[in-house]
Amino acid sequence: MVGFNLNILEKERELKNLKEKYLMLFKKHEDLSKEKFVIYNRYNLVFGEKYYERYLLYFECERLRRKIELYQVYLNREEKIDKILVESLLNAEFLEYEEKLALILEEYRLAQDFDKLPALSVKDVREIKRIYLKIVKKIHPDLNPNFQNYQDLWERTLRAYKMNDLKTLQECEFILDNFIFEEKYKEPQIELDAEIAKFQQKITEIKEKNIDLINSFPYNQKHLLNNPELIQEKLEEIAIDIELFRENHAILENRIREIDPTYEKEIC
Repeated sequence: MVGFNLNILEKERELKNLKEKYLMLFKKHEDLSKEKFVIYNRYNLVFGEKYYERYLLYFECERLRRKIELYQVYLNREEKIDKILVESLLNAEFLEYEEKLALILEEYRLAQDFDKLPALSVKDVREIKRIYLKIVKKIHPDLNPNFQNYQDLWERTLRAYKMNDLKTLQECEFILDNFIFEEKYKEPQIELDAEIAKFQQKITEIKEKNIDLINSFPYNQKHLLNNPELIQEKLEEIAIDIELFRENHAILENRIREIDPTYEKEIC
């Protein structure tokens, strides 16, 4: 019986250690996600304006090319061009282009707003991390069997941590301290092996997530953004694309004027 109890204690310690390791990996994942958010905004701040200019020209070129095709159909049939119908077709066909263009502009403007946010003090950064880790240990869904009772607080905490919103995190901590009472919960002995296996699997999964996050966009642009020479090279590449689109745009405009002398440059 003594040996059995020792075995249980060892498994409980193992499970406790696995949970702590998982929590640290989870926090690392959230830290990486937060950094990814910062990198994404910085990337859009640096390149967003030129990306918008390039995509606008690409969009206009594609629309002009398609307009010429539709006009040519009328010419081949020796029919009068129905400009209203053509514009209606173009608006429908290029809706996704317009939506993407609007998204590029929106992300650039959001990056500008994000860049204007005041920097946090070292003290505030430490306080944000302290509160976040405290709440995670208490109500993380993988650690708390009664998570459904705390889902709103959990989601609010995650959002606040991502945005470095200290005030909201302090409010979340107040709720945790004053309105959420720790419920005693002990793993049934029969479930220890299953719980150990579950957390071993979760640790493997979150490690893979962290690796994927580091190797994916925009996190993989971190080196680029920390190198002014690489930034300049990329801006020059985009500038070359823009110039090529401008040249192509001029050719397409000349072609459509040959078909329709009354053509005026579109504002998309």
